[in-house]
Amino acid sequence: MTTPTTARLAHDNRDELATRGHFSEKYYDGMKQALETCADLTEHVVSMIGVATRGDDEVSGTKEPPLPFNATAHDDANKLYASLVLFARLWAERLRRQPPGVVKNAWKNEAGTVVGLPANVTPGAARHAVSVMSTWLVAHLEDICWQDQIDDVQFMADELRNVWTIKSRWPTKRRSYWSPLPCPSDGGRVAVYPPEAENDAETAACTGCGRQFTSDEYQAYVRAYNASRQTVGDNAAAKQMRVSERVKQQLLAKYGRTA
Repeated sequence: MTTPTTARLAHDNRDELATRGHFSEKYYDGMKQALETCADLTEHVVSMIGVATRGDDEVSGTKEPPLPFNATAHDDANKLYASLVLFARLWAERLRRQPPGVVKNAWKNEAGTVVGLPANVTPGAARHAVSVMSTWLVAHLEDICWQDQIDDVQFMADELRNVWTIKSRWPTKRRSYWSPLPCPSDGGRVAVYPPEAENDAETAACTGCGRQFTSDEYQAYVRAYNASRQTVGDNAAAKQMRVSERVKQQLLAKYGRTA
């Protein structure tokens, strides 16, 4: 339902009518769509926090590699959450409405600033918290657009554009990427392909010789490369792996087994 209007011009675009408070229908719809995207997006981004950054954490030179931690995903998820806490609190006060319970219970530091999502939050719990706030903001968005504090409404609209930036950074469909490891057969470049279906595993293939790797084979190669790297260093590791591979193939050809 649109706001009754007497041909008022929208504050966001003087060529359009103000059909939603002081703003145009397009401006209102942009904020509404971003808010309705927040819950699913937060769940997905939080699920990526424990996924190593491709190329950085996949190959480790330490005997006991740390658990994967994606700092960018962590920061993006907390930015989304903190923004919604801020706006739900702000407009609850301005509209004199009861804020969502998650706003009152938001994790804050000693200065009262929202820190972000609770530590070790699950993707599902993060989605629920964000869903409660975004649903509340959508329900009150018409009244928010009527407020005379126009700069505050515009600030919220500007901040909500970050939703699309974050969404583009974390596509739900993973892209293929280059492995940091050379092919053990010919030293060629190895492409790693994400699973095509939910229960599939990622695969890899050398773009030079065409060798195919199952997920188990590729992960075994990563582990072997790590072990070789610790022993002989980065420059010699790939060469040693290629020599080992040739010996293995020779034994298979001669005896039908490697041991």
